Amino acid sequence: AGFTGPDGGPCSACMEGTFKSKPGSAPCASCPANSNSSPASVDSTACHADPGFTGPDGGPFTACPSGTFKDSVGDVACTDCPHTGNAVSIVASTSVGDCVPATWPPGANGECPVGYKGDISGPCDACPSGTLKDTAGTPACTVCPAQSESTPASTSSAACLKPPCQDGLCCKGF
Repeated sequence: AGFTGPDGGPCSACMEGTFKSKPGSAPCASCPANSNSSPASVDSTACHADPGFTGPDGGPFTACPSGTFKDSVGDVACTDCPHTGNAVSIVASTSVGDCVPATWPPGANGECPVGYKGDISGPCDACPSGTLKDTAGTPACTVCPAQSESTPASTSSAACLKPPCQDGLCCKGF
């Protein structure tokens, strides 16, 4: 268990992200999407949720919802953003830095700051995930290029990045 190879031949440890619970020449099994394991793991419960995802060891794993984040590995719950219920973040956020206020007061001229949309004198709402706004004022948020996403309230096209792999989808081709 935890190793694979031909019967009577050399055995090698199951690689990180895989496990094998029975002895023999069968290949190692992959951990569920959005999880990982140590080399030579012998059970599916050795597959722990990646940052940004939660669930019991062995799965299934779900993405942390908007307004939360998880910066650690394992079965711990997602943490609410610290803006007292008035915060947004992208789904599967891995850092408290992904949390931004959902609304922002208008500036001295009544304009919304970069990353936020709204009419003169507000309220100013965070541009949603997958958009950005690089100027102050009333312009609308701009959609990120295809197959990319951004955190809420993004202020630059550099914030539009390929999304993390989710729900077992392959991220090749991004």
